[in-house]
Amino acid sequence: MGTNYYTRVNECSHCERYDEIHLGKTSSGWKPTLQWNDGKYYSSWKEMKNWLEGMKIYDEYGRRVLVRDFIEIIESHMGERTYENPPDSLIVDSDEFEFLNREFC
Repeated sequence: MGTNYYTRVNECSHCERYDEIHLGKTSSGWKPTLQWNDGKYYSSWKEMKNWLEGMKIYDEYGRRVLVRDFIEIIESHMGERTYENPPDSLIVDSDEFEFLNREFC
């Protein structure tokens, strides 16, 4: 079973509307897969960590996750299994963090 993570942007304090940006997914026994988002916000894990400072992160169940906890979750799973046949949309940064530049769940 896996867990997706999102950050919320453009939050409206009056109507509680917001937009979500998918950050990635963790799955038990697998290396985390991060969302590339066409490189619009970051182009590596280091850049992603900086970009997330001050952001609100939520898991797919709506539970708030602190940025430092999200970073710990992602970094603690780096030694786990990865793709045997990587998809064409897989992007691997210089620190071996894996991003997909397509929709995934």
